[in-house]
Amino acid sequence: MDNASTTQEDPVPTVCPACGAEAPVRIAYGYPTGDMFEASQRGELALGGCVVESDSPTWACRACGHRWGGPPTRIDGLAAYFSDTKEVRIDG
Repeated sequence: MDNASTTQEDPVPTVCPACGAEAPVRIAYGYPTGDMFEASQRGELALGGCVVESDSPTWACRACGHRWGGPPTRIDGLAAYFSDTKEVRIDG
């Protein structure tokens, strides 16, 4: 069976489940570039560290810091922050 056809897309949240703020951003994992640090400071993404675990969250709230969802399966919207980006899927 084609794995791509059985993998559901990550829903993009519009609000934080903890505080209700309309401030979710995707969490970027891996060794951050200078552009990633700057994007994090601007609130465009959250830095998740270099190690991705099976229970690592996908989303972070800019308002309260709550992290949820997971495991991260896509890097959509983050490609501009990586110098050599490849799509990564984690099928569990």
